[in-house]
Formats: sequence, C-alpha cells, structure tokens
Amino acid sequence: MLDRIRPWILLPSATLAIGIPASLLLFDVVQDAAERTAEHRFERQASDAQHSIEARVNSYGDILYGMAALFTSQPSVSRIQFRRYVESLDLKNRFPGFDVVNYAQLVRAADRARFEEAVRKDISLNGRGYPEFRIKPSGERPEYFVLVYVEPMGGFEFAFGLDMGVNPAVQDSRALAAAVRETRDSGRLTSSGLPIRIKGKNGREYVGLAMRLGVYRSEMPRETVEQRREAFFGSVGAGFNVENLMKGVLDKRTSTYLHFKLYDVGSVADGTASRNDQKKWLLFDSEQMSGPSSTRADDTETDTRFTSVLPMEVGGRVWQAHFRAPKAAYVDG
Repeated sequence: MLDRIRPWILLPSATLAIGIPASLLLFDVVQDAAERTAEHRFERQASDAQHSIEARVNSYGDILYGMAALFTSQPSVSRIQFRRYVESLDLKNRFPGFDVVNYAQLVRAADRARFEEAVRKDISLNGRGYPEFRIKPSGERPEYFVLVYVEPMGGFEFAFGLDMGVNPAVQDSRALAAAVRETRDSGRLTSSGLPIRIKGKNGREYVGLAMRLGVYRSEMPRETVEQRREAFFGSVGAGFNVENLMKGVLDKRTSTYLHFKLYDVGSVADGTASRNDQKKWLLFDSEQMSGPSSTRADDTETDTRFTSVLPMEVGGRVWQAHFRAPKAAYVDG
C-alpha cells in the first residue's frame, strides 16, 4: 500500500524542486528580453532626436546659402535690399530659432575712415542716417570684420558696427577670431561653437550660437585658400536661440523621461574634438524646458538608467548629444 502512495507524495516535491529553478530561469530570460527591448526603444528615440536636430540645423544653414547667393549675384546689395530679402524669408514663422541675420563686411585698416563715413550717411532706411556709427571695439587692427547689416535691428543694436574678431561677449576671443578666419579660408558653412550669453527683450538670458558663410567675388577663382582670401569680401551670418531651435525635438510626453544635453566638443579641422582633454561647451540642456522629472534616475545610479552619446557635425564643429532616461520609463512591470 505504501509503495503505491509514495510516488504521489514525491511527485509534488519533485515538481517543486524542478519548477522553482525553472521559473527563476524563465524570469531572468523574460527580464533580459524586456530590458533589451526597452533599450532598443530608448536608442531609437535618441537616434530620432539626433536626426531631428541635424535636419533643423541643416535647414537653417540653407538660409545662409541663399543669402550668400544674394550678395554674390550682384555688384552690391543695399541696406534696404537686404531688409526686403530677409522679410521675404518670413523667418519668425518658418524658422523660429533664428534671432538675427546679418552681413559682415571686410574692412582694411586703410579703408576704415571712408567705410565709417559711408555708413553714417546711409539714409536708405533711416532718414537721419547713423551719425554715431563707428567700428567697435575701438583700436587699430590690420582688418575688421564689421557687422554692417543687421536684421532685425531692434533689440540687436549692440551688434551694429561690431568687429566679430574681437567680440567681448564671447568667452574665448582668440577662438572666435580663428573661427572668423576659418569662415573666410574654408569656403564652407562654419559655426563658432562658442556659446554667447544674450539678454532677450524680456531681460532673460539665453544661449546664442552663430553660423557664418563667406561671400566671394564671383569673377575670381576660389579653389585654394589663397584664392579664397583674395576673393573674400564679407560673410553672411545668423545668430540663433538654441532653446528655440530645440523646441519640439522631443514630444511632450517623451520629454518627461528622456533628457539630453547638447555639447560642442571641438573642431573637425584641427582634431580637437577627438582629444580627451578638450573642453566641452554646454549648448543646451533639455531640462531647461521640461524641468526636472520625477521619473528621472539619479545621475549616479548607472544601473537604473539608459545612456547614449551620439555625435554630429555642424558647421565644421562636432556636437555631441548626451541622452539619458530611467529604465523604469521603458520597462513595464
């Protein structure tokens, strides 16, 4: 009788002994699969955001190519022609990241007095002209890269007459001067990569960045650096509000858990972007707009969050987008 009962007693114990390890193993397998799926979702969202940033910056660059064509296609462009051209672009509605667009003229030291006098007498937009105009900051220099057309002028009067090579608002003036000359020598769209602190009309400060494109005499060759320097007579540029440029990169829901910081990490040409000791310039932090989220994992808890660093090239500079998000936002219970 006991012999017939013993297998029925042992069977639940054996099942339990096998089932518990099997269940634990299955749980680990399911958990790993769920985490891999979640990580893929995170990486896809980060990649989509990176591509959105690149597309936006490239579309803004296209505006500068059009402006350069305006100056190259005719002997001279007047102040009123420049304003009408800018107004036709409808930048406020089509490209809200743009703060200001401008034209900077190369002025040799020998031509400085004549140039300043011509601007003072320019009454095409202002019947009084600009009697107080002078290149700033003051000082004798071999050449000046002077912002002479600025649109809109309201709110950006400080830029009118500014020699970009010695802009006191920029943290590293030597790097800025090098960037201005890189625009001339390269013939390509360039970005200073240096954040400029700008105070808006409401008194709030924000980070601005500048992109520039050289303008050359159409009848002169531009195949070499020497030829481009000879043909160069100015540049067109744009200053944009990085925060406005980044609006909408992440949809409202995603921005509550996926955060990113945007850095400039150096120049493509001189290889500084690949150096470990290169200073990173913070251009944007998505928490400026979304605010700290309660779902965000602490930065020190690396095992509870996903991270990704994605590079992109912008105007001869390397930008890095650092993405992070808590795993809990992607892995269901």
